[in-house]
Amino acid sequence: TLNPYFLRCPICVFDILAHVRALARAAPLYARNQELVTRTFNMGGPDRVSRVDMARRAASAMHIPDTNVKAAPAASVDRGVASPADISMDSRELTMATGVTPRGWEEQVRVALVP
Repeated sequence: TLNPYFLRCPICVFDILAHVRALARAAPLYARNQELVTRTFNMGGPDRVSRVDMARRAASAMHIPDTNVKAAPAASVDRGVASPADISMDSRELTMATGVTPRGWEEQVRVALVP
C-alpha cells in the first residue's frame, strides 16, 4: 500500500555518478570562484512521480501486472515519521552545470531491472 500523493524525483545511481564525475572534472575551474565552491545543487530525476506511479511504471516496464499496487491515503499508513508530501526538486541548474541529462523513471527501471 503506497501513498499516491507523496511526490518524488527519483534519480538513477548512474546519473548521480555522471554528475559527480562532471563536477569533479570542473573542480579546478570552480576552485577559483568561492561562490561555485560552496554552491548547493538539487539532484533529482526529470520525472515528478508518486510512489504509486513509480510502482505502476516499474511494473509496466517489466511487463508484469500492477494489480498488487494499492494506493492509500497518507493517514492510513503509519511510517513512524512525518514527511512532506512534495519533495520533488528542480534540478535544471545541476543539469546545466554538468551537461548530464538524467534518465526518466521508465528508463531508470529498464536500466536497473530489465535484462
